[in-house]
Amino acid sequence: MTELAQALLDAHVHYEVSRLRGASLDALIDERLHRAFEWLETVELGEVVTREQIVGVIERYVIELRVSGGITELAGEMANVVFSSRVSASTRVGDMVEVSSYEDFAEKIVSLSGVHQELVRYLMQSEAFATLASRVVSRVLLDLILESDEGRRAPPLKAVVLSVVNRAVPGFERRLGAALSAYVERHAARFTREGEKHLRDAVDPVWVRQMADEFWDAVSTKPLSDATRVFTPQDLEDFVVLGYEFWQKFRKTPYFHAVVTDVVRHLFEKYGRESLASLIGDMGVTEQMVSAELRTFLGPLFEHAFRTGFLEQEVRAHLAPF
Repeated sequence: MTELAQALLDAHVHYEVSRLRGASLDALIDERLHRAFEWLETVELGEVVTREQIVGVIERYVIELRVSGGITELAGEMANVVFSSRVSASTRVGDMVEVSSYEDFAEKIVSLSGVHQELVRYLMQSEAFATLASRVVSRVLLDLILESDEGRRAPPLKAVVLSVVNRAVPGFERRLGAALSAYVERHAARFTREGEKHLRDAVDPVWVRQMADEFWDAVSTKPLSDATRVFTPQDLEDFVVLGYEFWQKFRKTPYFHAVVTDVVRHLFEKYGRESLASLIGDMGVTEQMVSAELRTFLGPLFEHAFRTGFLEQEVRAHLAPF
């Protein structure tokens, strides 16, 4: 390389490096970003990318990408850090959720009358629930007959009668319990059918709102640490692992792939003929927002690259072939 060419290269490198530092970098970001956003106003989504390309990206980085076990472990540790944080002990649930937000949420729950009725139907038609209800009813009846209230001594007459019956019929309590259980289970279908009707009548909007208010009153004044005390650190880690394992399997199902395809199709139906600037704007991203973030991160990054000599080295390597 001649001396003149070397001098020109050095000057060009110096100029380009200087533009990537301090106020010059801020001006460069604003200038280039403004031109880029102007250009995006003229570019349609369908002109630069296809549905197949978007689906391919999702398949590579959402469906097929292997998530490291270290990420799962870190997520569980971070959850424990959040719940054990000192600020969680001084922050109430009500400080995190405004009353107005709770009111809106509660009103929406109350309005879901169809959901309430369906839940009652599924619950009452469950064989497991019918078995549980039968056991509870028989146990309550047995306690009413044989037990005293809240640990108090049984009334004298009741105690005498039970004593006589137990002597006359050995194992009376066990036999009575078995008989009650058998009776209730034989009539479980009728109990369930009538119970469903009564429960449907009971689960009205007023009751639902009352239950929601009672739950809110109970937890809103509690610190976050108290509200989450039922979960141990191991519980939190287990939930993270369970969620990870579910996602690993769910993302490979035909259903997930079909949903992804439908979502991408709808995206192109809505924005395919729109400008990229319109799509970015609907996502809440503005030119000012991008500029601020680039200044925040590129400034320190380029300064470090300059101090270590990496910035000049890379600029020189880029310009030298010319």
